Amino acid sequence: MVFARLRAIYGNKFEQAFGNSEEAMIRTKREWALALAPFSAPAVENALEHCKRNMAWPPSIAEFLKLLEVASGLPSARSAYEEACRCRTAPVDFNWSHPVIYHAATAVGFWRLQTEAEQRTWPDFENAWQRLMSRYRSGEHFDLPKPAPALPDNRSLTAYEQIEQIIEQFGIPEGLGYQYLGYLLQSTGNYRSLLRDKAQQAFKQAGFEFQLPA
Repeated sequence: MVFARLRAIYGNKFEQAFGNSEEAMIRTKREWALALAPFSAPAVENALEHCKRNMAWPPSIAEFLKLLEVASGLPSARSAYEEACRCRTAPVDFNWSHPVIYHAATAVGFWRLQTEAEQRTWPDFENAWQRLMSRYRSGEHFDLPKPAPALPDNRSLTAYEQIEQIIEQFGIPEGLGYQYLGYLLQSTGNYRSLLRDKAQQAFKQAGFEFQLPA
């Protein structure tokens, strides 16, 4: 159906883009069928309508997949990156528009997205996004993590007491705990927030899921 529509839309341009060899056409149709399998018929139809209205030449399979992702409600890699960069605190509690964005951001590192230049983080995010989207298109399901349990209100404790309590409550190795929980000794402000976010990411990567005090 897809190739019949493309042939009707583009006429001679279709032959120029895909050739007219029967053997080559069979291989091409097989690749397209595999790539399009996870998408619904309405999404394919919307992508074909976009081609008819906006593209002078038949799309490549990569171009058509991008159209399908948009038609299926998925963001582009660029908009996903921008959303990931807007997450400043508590990624688990952030209102993600799609789970794949969270997992791509996790692959790059939230601390990096917040502190490093775009020219360093964007290529890594785009690569992670493409890898994850390939898995998503193949039918893999991605979930958002459940909110981590919050620590009790310890504002009456000193910073040193809070550090010791967190280490003991969650069984954190002392070296790791004292390395990252030192942010509690800082006064309030942006620098403390940045250190807290770095600590939250470090503990998560070490397998500890809990919410640090602000």
